[in-house]
Amino acid sequence: MLDNKLGKGIIIIKEEKIKAIADIKLKDVKKAVSDLHDLIKVKFFTDEGRRLLSQYVHSHPFTWFSIGGFLCFIYDIIATVLLTEIFGIWYMLSYGIALITGLVFLYFFHSIFTFEMVDRIERRIFKFFVVMASSYFLNWLLVYILTEFYYYHYFPMIISVTIVLSFFNYYLNNRWVFRKYHAFE
Repeated sequence: MLDNKLGKGIIIIKEEKIKAIADIKLKDVKKAVSDLHDLIKVKFFTDEGRRLLSQYVHSHPFTWFSIGGFLCFIYDIIATVLLTEIFGIWYMLSYGIALITGLVFLYFFHSIFTFEMVDRIERRIFKFFVVMASSYFLNWLLVYILTEFYYYHYFPMIISVTIVLSFFNYYLNNRWVFRKYHAFE
């Protein structure tokens, strides 16, 4: 009888901890949505709009990282399809060309909008190209393997591989490429 009550008590404590963790995550999501809603309500060309936009950029850099990545991704898809379907270039070569040409736009977008760091360009651009070239090579390789060996169509594979790798790209860009330097560096 005592073991049964003790077991129920432990289960209730575990459920309360899980609910508390879920509430914390839900609060973060609600705050981000609320901040975005406030930003959309205010006109962008007013002082209040610029202040809220600046606050939003500083408090939600992954949003801007996703926007830049999405814009570059749209370019990559359009360029790949145009080069493959219209010009008859092999789809992997088309995809490689699109990835390489999109890197320049992506670096400047992340420098200006996402991380707001336009200093130390030589150091940052080298690190950025190392991270993105390795990521793009991995992206290109995974798309090749999934299409050639598992016979999936190239278009959905490009989308799914890009989504998965975007989280790793954000982490490396945030922690290594665009991190704030200390005075002694």
